[in-house]
Amino acid sequence: MRTLSILTTIIMLSLFSCKKKTDDSPKAKLQGKWKTTTYGYDANSNGTLESNETYPVADSITQYYSFSGDGTGTISQNASGGMTVSSPFTWTLTNNTDLVVQPTGSFYSTMNWKIQTLTSSDLSVTQTQSYGGASSTIWITFKKQ
Repeated sequence: MRTLSILTTIIMLSLFSCKKKTDDSPKAKLQGKWKTTTYGYDANSNGTLESNETYPVADSITQYYSFSGDGTGTISQNASGGMTVSSPFTWTLTNNTDLVVQPTGSFYSTMNWKIQTLTSSDLSVTQTQSYGGASSTIWITFKKQ
């Protein structure tokens, strides 16, 4: 009887001590649906986004980026007036910070983002764009849905 009790205890401890490992890699954190919440432009080109350079996405517009684990995804946007646009994309992540979103067959252009913040619920990226010889940094923030 004592042997059975010890054996049962060992089995129970073995079962309860096994835990699934959580993948906290940036690639794993990116997977899911992200809603665009704010955007901003570094208007004074000082490399910092001040509060007067940040703009919330209008309530009448919802834009989502859905990242799948296989390197594909979808951009969906619902604009005022009821128009919905959806476009597939492929994505790659290198150096855990360089995120390239390549829309396929759509009017969106390739986005070369630098991840500034990535948690299980928040994502902030920057992209540098040049217009007429001047460059500007754009910030975009997202909330996981």
